Amino acid sequence: MLTLKKCSKCKKNKSVNDFSPDKRNKTGLFSQCKTCRTKIEKNKRTQDPLKYKACQLKNKFNLTLEQYYEMHSQQHGLCLGCNSPISVEYNSSNIAVVDHCHKTGKVRGLLCSKCNLGLGHFNDDTKILKNLIKYLNKHVQ
Repeated sequence: MLTLKKCSKCKKNKSVNDFSPDKRNKTGLFSQCKTCRTKIEKNKRTQDPLKYKACQLKNKFNLTLEQYYEMHSQQHGLCLGCNSPISVEYNSSNIAVVDHCHKTGKVRGLLCSKCNLGLGHFNDDTKILKNLIKYLNKHVQ
């Protein structure tokens, strides 16, 4: 059983726990350790943020940048949850986040990060959300 692996970037032998899983690789692990991969990803984000965003959208959601911008336009630049303004600009403090169903992978729309995280924390469970609405209506004055 494999317990050590050599990082292709820093060339150090490290525990397999220092490598992220990668289904595409025959060993099941990325060739770079987590530390090196973080540096590589950060470098990609800062060198060409638009290209990085396009790759993320394509890999995660099979969306083009144009489709992302079109969704934003169709939503009039507003979060579908709370109706707050959301931005498609890379350095925005309230970036438009792609919301999707974790079971089907289907993209539902764009949300602000708070709404997207909220849905995630409640596992998209409408029963929980309905119970919380009842709770808030009862206890908020």
